[in-house]
Amino acid sequence: MKNLFLTLSTILFSLFPFGAADAATLYFIPESGEFRAGQDIVVEFKADSDGQAFNAAQASVQFSKDTLQVKAIDYSPASSIFNFWLENPAFSNTDGNISFIGGTTNGISGKSIPLLKIIFVAKGAGEAALTLSDTAITASDGSGTNILETMRPAIFKIVPETVTPQPVLPVPVRIERTPVAATRLPTAPVLSVPLYSDSSQWHNLISDFLVQWTLPADISGISTALNDNPQFVPQAASEGLFDSKMFRGLKNGVQYLHVRFRNTVGWGPTAHYRLAIDTVPPLPFKVESKDGFKTDNPSPTLSFATNDSISGIMHYIVHVDTGDEVTSLKGEFITPLLPPGLHRIVIRAFDRAGNFTEDAVDMDIIPLPAPVVGFVSRLVLFGEPVFASGKTEPGLGIFARLTDGKSQEVFSGKGTSDTVGNWELIIKNPLSGGRYALTVTAVDERGAQSYPVAAEMVTIRTKPVLSLGPIDLGWFEILLIVIVLTVSGMAIAGQYYISEKKTREAYRIIVGRDIDKFYNLLSDSVKDLEGFKEPRDSVSFVRASASVRKIQETIEKLRKYLRQEIDDIR
Repeated sequence: MKNLFLTLSTILFSLFPFGAADAATLYFIPESGEFRAGQDIVVEFKADSDGQAFNAAQASVQFSKDTLQVKAIDYSPASSIFNFWLENPAFSNTDGNISFIGGTTNGISGKSIPLLKIIFVAKGAGEAALTLSDTAITASDGSGTNILETMRPAIFKIVPETVTPQPVLPVPVRIERTPVAATRLPTAPVLSVPLYSDSSQWHNLISDFLVQWTLPADISGISTALNDNPQFVPQAASEGLFDSKMFRGLKNGVQYLHVRFRNTVGWGPTAHYRLAIDTVPPLPFKVESKDGFKTDNPSPTLSFATNDSISGIMHYIVHVDTGDEVTSLKGEFITPLLPPGLHRIVIRAFDRAGNFTEDAVDMDIIPLPAPVVGFVSRLVLFGEPVFASGKTEPGLGIFARLTDGKSQEVFSGKGTSDTVGNWELIIKNPLSGGRYALTVTAVDERGAQSYPVAAEMVTIRTKPVLSLGPIDLGWFEILLIVIVLTVSGMAIAGQYYISEKKTREAYRIIVGRDIDKFYNLLSDSVKDLEGFKEPRDSVSFVRASASVRKIQETIEKLRKYLRQEIDDIR
């Protein structure tokens, strides 16, 4: 069975893209009860997908063959959501086993999704258990993820034919008291149903449920009824005195709970509580595209429609790729602008109870012809614009994007081409030093795009401070030259002073002091300059230029001083 199920997964589960978490539950209704031997027991096998979409399931149900016997399995559309079977439901009363593998062409979700209806016949006496093994609920997530987390068994008690079975539901707890005397008829009860807390809404869960109310001190009797008549009045016969009562799980559709009170004056008005149940997802549907599923239209129009015979369609939810969901109240959706390439679009139809059916399509957007980049400014000085030009189809626009070394966008803008397709672009935004990647995309008036074309890298350099013929010196080069000149000058001066040390000791002290003074001046200027290796604005540029001029003046003074002192030594 597992190999067969893997085959089914391979065929079907690539249809839908959403990820899934282990959350689904398989369970039986009823899950317990006492039955007489020879009695038919109708068991519904259901799935709660916990909001995850799935499109296939498999299971092996083991039953107590000494106390139960399968009479029939109903997997008609009225009893099962699956519309095809890789392995039809089959049973063996000899082995005490039921197995199946089924699926649906659309993803579905709900809290009480019907999978099978099993009719057992009770035989013998004793405990009858239903357990599960070799089970899976497969998400429509594109990879066949098994989202099954919980498997709830069912346990029944089979009694001999001569014994009357205990009620399936617990009997209401009787309240013994003496009611106070009333002066008028009681008011209608205020009903509370925790499982179905909002009587105006549809619900997608079937289970035994509790109804509660508050008993005024003068109440001496209660009458209840459950049917499909919204204005039904229960009979004037008391069931006893109690403040809550359990009811069996309902069928799909709208039913009404009716409760009225009695006091010493008589029977009061009836409270009516609407119970609307829909556990069946909307009918399967197919998404259509007016532009086809391969088009150069960047915003194709999708159409879709389905029905839900019980609660009706509430709305559609559209997912495009991994973007935010969009709600549509009608069966048409125009996608946002889509770039070229393959896009996954999933549409879910929700009924008023919260069940949904989904369909998915792949939309292939054809790109426009790519533009040609004929020229780009590869080396640009700080503060100067970047130029780019090239050719594209006549009438198409150009969208350019510039990113830095960290792939952060620093510029984006549009340009147009002329009647023969020539285009040009000027980027005037101030850019700091470094390397930048330029990409260019062709666009038309609809928003359709080409694939982006990468141009040559753009390098931004700072302006030179000094120009010596063909050689441009920037801030960093000047800093190095200053350091070399300073060290060289001091070395030369030191050599002279050492050679004359014996005869010029006193004079050496004076000259050394002056050289130290020049050195300190240079050091201060160099420190000022270090903060402006890459000036990024006009203020920094002016301050850095002033530091350079100061260094130049100090070097010139040092040159003149050293010449004079050397002449004096001679």
